[in-house]
Amino acid sequence: MTRSLIEQVLQVAGPKAINLRLSDALYADGPLLAWLKYGQGIDALVSLPEDRLLYQDLKGLADGRLLDWTHHRYVRTIQGHKQVREVEVTAAGALTSWEGFTEAAARYGRADASLWACLIHDVTTAELAAEAPRALVSTRSFADGFAALQAYRPRWHIEDDTYRELKEGWGLEQQRWGRDFAAALGRTTLTCLAFNTAQVYRLQAGERLAGMAIRRLRRQRQRELGSAPAVLYVAGCYGVFSLEEVLNVLG
Repeated sequence: MTRSLIEQVLQVAGPKAINLRLSDALYADGPLLAWLKYGQGIDALVSLPEDRLLYQDLKGLADGRLLDWTHHRYVRTIQGHKQVREVEVTAAGALTSWEGFTEAAARYGRADASLWACLIHDVTTAELAAEAPRALVSTRSFADGFAALQAYRPRWHIEDDTYRELKEGWGLEQQRWGRDFAAALGRTTLTCLAFNTAQVYRLQAGERLAGMAIRRLRRQRQRELGSAPAVLYVAGCYGVFSLEEVLNVLG
């Protein structure tokens, strides 16, 4: 989500519309986090790549036994299947080894800005335990690493259960997208439309529509809409009306 889109959401829904922004590693951008926190009053919880200095510092503290690990079990559901996961987590606050963030925060008058981060080590299986722990970084201080994990889970749910179906099933990520605003807006609009359409068809009413196809649906509605219905787009909304109804309204 671009800054302009966030500004649009805040303008339409109010300054408190977004409380916590969950993002993947693509948005692990220091100036962006500072802008969200100190420019818009929005906290962020972001996946932190392993090649970042902040990750290395946090892992160094953990490897040096300067941080305590805690063990947790929880149940997650992926595509309708429940799985028991076991994780070990640790966390630290007052972290400043991210110059991009601290320098940007200073421009908002926050020379004392710092970050909170946690490590999440999946130990469900020996194979997973051999992998490096994941990290999350936030402008908000959580009670502990497991609380941050629980807060971030909706982001993984979207990626694993829903958006991945769109990406892999319909090849959205295989398309060549431009990087200008128009291309970003078009891609976001297409993704939202595809996502919302998929959610509609998961409902009972949507399942009935899915089995009808376009022509059968048209025949079913022809009596009320007429043989030549009109589709009107006004102020970002649309409606389907009978042509006679439209002509009566327009005089």
